[in-house]
Amino acid sequence: GHWSLIVIFHNPKNHNYYGKIIDSRKKGKTSKSYCPQQKGFWECGYYVMKVMHDIVISCREKIILHCENPLTSHQIDQFVEDTLKDFMVTL
Repeated sequence: GHWSLIVIFHNPKNHNYYGKIIDSRKKGKTSKSYCPQQKGFWECGYYVMKVMHDIVISCREKIILHCENPLTSHQIDQFVEDTLKDFMVTL
């Protein structure tokens, strides 16, 4: 399988909803498609978790979407380490 994420944003000013598809699979996508594109086949779950973390935990308003550059192994490792630290502190 493959993990992807659909994010729905609500604009309280005009009461409209907007959606973004977070799909890191490279197949036929360009830098304007969705989000950073993964190099291999196993990273998709980490990409989904990172975006969820950026939205929910960090409350970041600006998420890097229109970018083709894959996450580095260091970025994935750092994300996992930081997330586990946050989780352990919360417990």
